[in-house]
Amino acid sequence: MRAVIVHPRLELHFEALMPGEVGEKWVQVPALGCLYIREVTRQNGFECDYLDADALNLTADQAAGRIRDGRYDVIGMQVNSYNLASAVNLARKIRDAMPKAYIVAGGIHPTIFPKETAELPMFDAAVGGEGEIAFPAIMHALKNGEDVGAIQGVATKGRPFGGNAPMIQDLDSIPIPSNDGLPLTHYWSALARSRPVMPMMTSRGCPFKCTFCDRPEVDGGLRLRSIENVIDEIELRQSVGVDEFCFYDDTFTANKRRAMRLCAALAELPRKIRFDCRSRVDTSDDEMFQSLKRAGCDRVYFGVESGDPDILHKIRKYTTPDQVKDAVRAAKRSGLRTLGYFMIGLPDESHDQAQRTIELACELKTDFALIELFIPMPQTEAYSDGLRDGLIKHDYWRAQATDPDPKFVPPAWPGGLLDEGQDLVREAYRRFYMSPSYMVRSLFQIRSYEEFRQKVHGFFRFLKLKASAA
Repeated sequence: MRAVIVHPRLELHFEALMPGEVGEKWVQVPALGCLYIREVTRQNGFECDYLDADALNLTADQAAGRIRDGRYDVIGMQVNSYNLASAVNLARKIRDAMPKAYIVAGGIHPTIFPKETAELPMFDAAVGGEGEIAFPAIMHALKNGEDVGAIQGVATKGRPFGGNAPMIQDLDSIPIPSNDGLPLTHYWSALARSRPVMPMMTSRGCPFKCTFCDRPEVDGGLRLRSIENVIDEIELRQSVGVDEFCFYDDTFTANKRRAMRLCAALAELPRKIRFDCRSRVDTSDDEMFQSLKRAGCDRVYFGVESGDPDILHKIRKYTTPDQVKDAVRAAKRSGLRTLGYFMIGLPDESHDQAQRTIELACELKTDFALIELFIPMPQTEAYSDGLRDGLIKHDYWRAQATDPDPKFVPPAWPGGLLDEGQDLVREAYRRFYMSPSYMVRSLFQIRSYEEFRQKVHGFFRFLKLKASAA
């Protein structure tokens, strides 16, 4: 039996989150979950490939054609809630081209809606939870004529679902994904200094409980890979010329002692790497930032979210604007470039509170800012609270999971900023990126042709944004 793991082309409704002039891709890297499942399936004795339809910019017809030509028996597909309609369209095309193929949906969306996903006519099964154990088990069951629906974490049509697959506690037990078949020249980041760029995760899960995030509900807490295992993966990537990485840990600095040990090991690599990582302002200090810099860290990303203390407390971020300022200053002192994530239109946020967020974003003078309109996502405390309190009138995420609408656009929080939220996001981008001081700082930071090209491209995007406000 032969399998292929597919990363569908993303067709996100960026306009729901941020202005269209901004909402182009900032990064293009392979789907880590797909690579892990491909590798563990191979280790179970099956042929398994990876098709990155997103990086290759394949239409649904083109991707289905490649899968048909590959004569695969089983197709695993990554599905997220934003991309559900696109994934469903691709699955339909595959079904038309290969009526006997067995199509399995996996990812965050089936983890939240396993039965709803499995009942869709184009899918045969859906995996809830991490798929490294469940997907090879599906392959074995199909090969041996056994009941796929009896596998823990696998939902099938017309039968009760027994619950999500267990979280894998020993992350070192998951084989490191190989390099073969990856279109490396297609992997990049608008914020990186070179390409190709590859993603990595040195941990899974997050110990924090922010109300806007689904991690507290769907993840199994913080789990760590060994330092040696991480170094092995980096050296494998370097063997094919990759020296730039995006560390996709939810919070790279969540465990300071372990992060310091990892940084020390990275600093000792014979061939230096460059990477970015995500941090919280209350889990880092000068010592941590200096260690990150020595290890090769170029960019650190902070989830600031809001500039208002009351909003930060309400969303259970439990940080303060002063902590944000201190952390950004400390990171800059260590020579790190910085990015701030901000949201407008959080629950119960007033116009004045949103303005404090915009003012903080401009005051921090981070090197980059990503500012989004808050969209309540499924399986988050914020979304559940909205349904419970009647602010959200119906469970539109479940309705979309049950009957996907290709024109579905997730709504913003139904509060006081519903009508002006997108205008405030546009204002935030204009004030941050079109200020003369930002342009001067940005030009002086260019270190390569790749950066120059990205800066010029970004400049003309933001000119359009400024013109649209005139």
